Amino acid sequence: MGGVYSAVGEGVYRRRLFLWPGFAQGFEYSHRVDALVMGRPLCRIVDNGRNPAKRSDGASEILKFQHVGGSLVVKDKVPLKQFAIADASRNFIWANARIEGDTVVVSSDKVAAPVAVRYAWQSNPEGCNLYNKEGLPASPFRTDDWPLMTVDKR
Repeated sequence: MGGVYSAVGEGVYRRRLFLWPGFAQGFEYSHRVDALVMGRPLCRIVDNGRNPAKRSDGASEILKFQHVGGSLVVKDKVPLKQFAIADASRNFIWANARIEGDTVVVSSDKVAAPVAVRYAWQSNPEGCNLYNKEGLPASPFRTDDWPLMTVDKR
């Protein structure tokens, strides 16, 4: 019979360390923690990708992340999912996204001049696959401040 932190508990233990480093104090160190990451990847800085050196397939948005740990990674080695992009018309469409270091470059052939990006911005998003190397998923986010569709719909 395994202890509290056996096979399934390993993930719980590691996530607890991410959320509260003091949790590890008082426990025997039977688990190796190489680098403590403060949390899941968070989108913090948006740089409009009009720089020709930064784009090759049309206009794009470059999103910089904090708490990337070792690096940003794609879970299951498939293209990034759940990214949507919009121009000034505020119509979001699914976009292509790729990781470049601690940034994600988001673009679409259908949006010439993007002004906003959303990631996993749904009630129950499926297929989110942007993580840091330590295994924590990126937080859902949006770069716009437009009123949401549910405002004043009570």
